[in-house]
Amino acid sequence: MQSLVACIHEFLERANQLALSSCGSCYGPGRDRQPLDSVLVSLFDVSPLGDADPEAGPFEVPSGEPDFCMLHEGRIEEAIREFHSVCNRVPRNAVARTNLGSAYFERGDEDAALHWFRYAYRLDNRSCRILRGAVLEQRCGNYTEALWLLRNYLQEVDEFNMQVLHQLAMLYRDRQQWTQAGTCL
Repeated sequence: MQSLVACIHEFLERANQLALSSCGSCYGPGRDRQPLDSVLVSLFDVSPLGDADPEAGPFEVPSGEPDFCMLHEGRIEEAIREFHSVCNRVPRNAVARTNLGSAYFERGDEDAALHWFRYAYRLDNRSCRILRGAVLEQRCGNYTEALWLLRNYLQEVDEFNMQVLHQLAMLYRDRQQWTQAGTCL
């Protein structure tokens, strides 16, 4: 049994090293937090509002979605103002809130990002965008909340989602729960 646990531990370490070595500079300059696992870097990209749940109500998708361009151009404060404006126009839209959370994450304000990801989860708890909140919960040391979000998504939505399974394995690895980490692979 110990050799199995050691093999799982070694596999996870090698997978992480491989993932991190494949993307050396995608975290951006001036970050004072630990870099994200390279598998999850694109997780915090913004999503088109057209991806929203139709149940969220009618809304008009802005032409060209200029707030996305602002964020990618590094005009983060301006993008945050635009995303707030979009959230005011479409109050039940989870995608708008995850985009706002992503903008705050890009600014380095993980508390505000977590607030908006939690808000989006309350609006749409079946979206794969919940992984953003789970990753951030884990980064903030809220392991119980991250574990609940990941397990709930796997049980209620998609038990084979590879990103969610990978993040759950990383959570177990961080907690040195090797047997549970192995069950995620």
